[in-house]
Amino acid sequence: MYDVFKNIVGFNDTLKNQVSLAKAAVTYPPLGLNTILIGSTGCGKSTFAEAMYNYGMTIGMFYKDTKFVVFNCADYADNPQLLVSQLFGNIKGAYTGADTERTGLVDKANGGILFLDEVHRLPKEGQEMLFTLMDKGIYRRVGETDITRKADLMIIAATTERKNSQLLNTFIRRIPITIELPDINKYNTQERLELIFKFFYVESAKTKRKIKVSKKILKSCLNYDCPLNIGGLKSDIQLICAKGYFSCVTNSEKDIKIKWNDIPNNMKLGLISTNHESSNYADLVLDDTVIFDYREVNESKYLSNQMNKFEHENKYYSKIIEDYYELSFKNEENDNVRKKVEDDLKSYFLSMQEKIRSNQLPEYGELLSRIVDERIIEAVIDAIDSVKTIYNNQENNKRIVCALSLHINNLIERIKSGKYSVNNNLIKSVEQLYPIDYYAAQKIIEVLSKELNIEISSNEIMFVTMLLHTMNDMDLGNRIGVLCIAHGSNVASSIAEVVNTLLDIEGLYALDVPLNEKVESILNKAINLVKEIDKGKGVILLTDMESLCDFDTLITEETGIPTISIPNVTTLMALEITRRAYSSTVELNDFYNELIDDNVIYNKRNINKNNNTLMNSEEKKFIKVLDEMLTFIDPTKIYNSLKSVLINIWNDLGLTKDKMFEYKFIMHCAFMVERAIKKEPMPGKNLNYYYNNRKETLKKLEEYFRPVYQEFGFIMYPSEYEAIIEMFDVHYDFEI
Repeated sequence: MYDVFKNIVGFNDTLKNQVSLAKAAVTYPPLGLNTILIGSTGCGKSTFAEAMYNYGMTIGMFYKDTKFVVFNCADYADNPQLLVSQLFGNIKGAYTGADTERTGLVDKANGGILFLDEVHRLPKEGQEMLFTLMDKGIYRRVGETDITRKADLMIIAATTERKNSQLLNTFIRRIPITIELPDINKYNTQERLELIFKFFYVESAKTKRKIKVSKKILKSCLNYDCPLNIGGLKSDIQLICAKGYFSCVTNSEKDIKIKWNDIPNNMKLGLISTNHESSNYADLVLDDTVIFDYREVNESKYLSNQMNKFEHENKYYSKIIEDYYELSFKNEENDNVRKKVEDDLKSYFLSMQEKIRSNQLPEYGELLSRIVDERIIEAVIDAIDSVKTIYNNQENNKRIVCALSLHINNLIERIKSGKYSVNNNLIKSVEQLYPIDYYAAQKIIEVLSKELNIEISSNEIMFVTMLLHTMNDMDLGNRIGVLCIAHGSNVASSIAEVVNTLLDIEGLYALDVPLNEKVESILNKAINLVKEIDKGKGVILLTDMESLCDFDTLITEETGIPTISIPNVTTLMALEITRRAYSSTVELNDFYNELIDDNVIYNKRNINKNNNTLMNSEEKKFIKVLDEMLTFIDPTKIYNSLKSVLINIWNDLGLTKDKMFEYKFIMHCAFMVERAIKKEPMPGKNLNYYYNNRKETLKKLEEYFRPVYQEFGFIMYPSEYEAIIEMFDVHYDFEI
């Protein structure tokens, strides 16, 4: 017998308990148990109630002509008397306007189901009349006093709230079955995708046309915030299909093609959702374009076929093992066999780890659970837990669980098929090379043999040892580290929080720099963090201004760790660089050149840092004074930058160079830069005068200082130029 509840998305998972309760309510003799459905607007209460009715019809609970009568109590909420009359009927003259006798919905639903939607809108009088109906199976029409009528029916009520002051406790107590329906965000990824497919197929049937939708749009449908639940999702899909249909007809096209501009803005936000698990699932099971054709409606089959793509990838793992068996029977050098197996394993798991993400199981992957029996996964978790003193990196343990679950699943298949024996000569060499991993493998095999009640050969210890070594080697990873250094109480931390949340990794580290902290103190903190972050390939330093760019040279000299600084960090830049660094396998300099080649950053490192301008002892003393007086700007860098500005002004105006004026100018402008960075500019005394009478001078000064504020990352305030102009006017006794 066909189960009509299979038409309800989530019937065997998210709604499994609800469906079980519904079946129990419908099948209870003689006409089922009265039921109340509770759930938010749009969660599918009406659809679920109708499924209960259809289920009763298929199992023979109701007669062929039994009706499913629907009444929304909100339709007459403003007229309680008319509402009650709609339900129970009325006699002629029962109330003003009752010109004829009316049959109520209770009478029409007799022998079947009466569905009362938004039952909390039913007035007290109506609820009390339902008491008698539910308790004794009798009722009176409005206006009747002597006549009692009988009705045998099942009542299904629906409300948006569990505890509503408008529902009498005596009414609630008379309904033995309560079923709560979840919001759409409680459905798992596959279920929500099935809902999306169902609604697109419905629109295809309405329009009698194929509907073509890109993966990008489907991912947006999958991840966007849908406050109106399933009903809202359905309405939004109807809307975008209507737009697509209009475009299709207007352009005389055969098929409907949904464009990015067809979808509402709130749906577009789904594309940047932080739900990486659902996005990964969509990437895995969806083609670049999905075609919905009402003549070939089978969304479950489509998803099942696409899911096979993931299972096919697992066959590659089987191929690794088969190759190993073949090599082990040949006279291959043991080291060559081991190295080939380890390289193949590393390549495989690097490609798989992004596709097996945390989702349905407490800590492991929904996709994994679709391939591997959950009993195996749980046994592997216990096995890894038995060696937690050896492996205590939680993130890496997730990858080990995934890898080992796939391996044991494959092993059980090999045992069943008789392809298990192997001529293994590697055990001793592997034990000598990786003694800790070998010891852990012994413990893991012991636990798995016991929990899964299977006999696992000692030969498997060797393979599990290599698997453990491979996964841990991936974790140590030789990854490029990324550190964000920015001035302000929480600037770097905020950037890191956004980046790590969006990427779902801990890939970007942060160093927040107080505005009044000395450069030496910042450098020491950066050195300590770089030592902590380095995984073997060096660290990228993302800084908020050029003044911190020399840190890479100093840190490398102090620690020996390769570092490269990239100034003027933005959140988008940090996001892209961190994403690339997390999966990159190249060396630091090659990685940096890739960033330049791909226009992620501009190459601002053409200046050889070792070619410092030759300075005399007097200049060095002045720079030392600058260092003591400035808060966070690099004194040498600001000295050279401002001196270049002054030389350009002197040359352009034909002015005599003056060392004392140079020091005065540089000192003043260095403080000016710090004020600008802190957004605390010097107030202007008579700025209107300069705008009216010295406008060209102001414009020219802006051009002179442009390289400075580009290098140090700040905005120059016009009021600061006023003081600079006065310095020249007074010292050189003429207007510049």
